[in-house]
Amino acid sequence: MITDTDQYEQRGYAAGKAAGSWVTDGNTSVDEYRAILAGIESGDPEIMDMQPYPLSGEWAGESISELIRGYNNMTPEAQDAACDSCEQGFSQGFWDTVEHDCRVQVDVTVPLLDRSGRYRVNEWPAVAVYVTDQYSDRAIVIMVGDDTEHDVDVSELVPISDSDYCGECGQIGCCCSVWEG
Repeated sequence: MITDTDQYEQRGYAAGKAAGSWVTDGNTSVDEYRAILAGIESGDPEIMDMQPYPLSGEWAGESISELIRGYNNMTPEAQDAACDSCEQGFSQGFWDTVEHDCRVQVDVTVPLLDRSGRYRVNEWPAVAVYVTDQYSDRAIVIMVGDDTEHDVDVSELVPISDSDYCGECGQIGCCCSVWEG
């Protein structure tokens, strides 16, 4: 049975994951990822202070009573317990996400894909794709001329030149609309 405390912790965890996903982006360097990981492992205050707190300060969005259902009807002890559970969940979700995102990016055994490049997938040798996101050994690709995302293994991607595919339909070998570089 899920208790109220579990629900507050789960809600905090989900909010923490969302906040953690904002820490790094496509402009974050490998050195910055490594510094964040080192700071997490050593407890470096400069890194640990990156975590916002969901229930207080400038980072608070909703009021506590909006985040914790029934807060205004709780005893002071129950309010404290609910807030503690929410903040513990938030902290865990935040750091789980930050650490995961950093570890994925510093995996130097997997090549970083050029997002401006075009590729073919070994499983789909007749269609050009482009990369929208990369998570270590997985990439999110979209077929040229389409808008559906596909999750593929990075090792399945082979770089191709602009003259190898049709810019409209994405077919490799089609010459209707080949990009001239």
